[in-house]
Amino acid sequence: MTYPEHDKLQAVKEKSQAIGAFMTYPEHDKLQAVKEKSQAIGAFIEWLQGIKGLTMARWMKDRLMPEHINIESLLAEYFEINLDKLEQEKRAILDDFRKRSQRT
Repeated sequence: MTYPEHDKLQAVKEKSQAIGAFMTYPEHDKLQAVKEKSQAIGAFIEWLQGIKGLTMARWMKDRLMPEHINIESLLAEYFEINLDKLEQEKRAILDDFRKRSQRT
């Protein structure tokens, strides 16, 4: 499984950090550190659901009910990445990049 938006963010982050190495983006750093594992797990889950036709489920009282889970949210929770903070960092990266691009 690939996450094109994360790849775009990484490209912008690298440019932004080349210009302003003093800025930090902790959630993006965590995401980058687990990127390969996260993509492998995500691809496996998609394979289970798509090719194998398996569905995640949860017991609700005495019934097993299908559970529709967003894979990205599940992986973020597992790897302790705060998606709201990640979004804030993404906006900060883009804002910083735009500001610096306007100066040149």
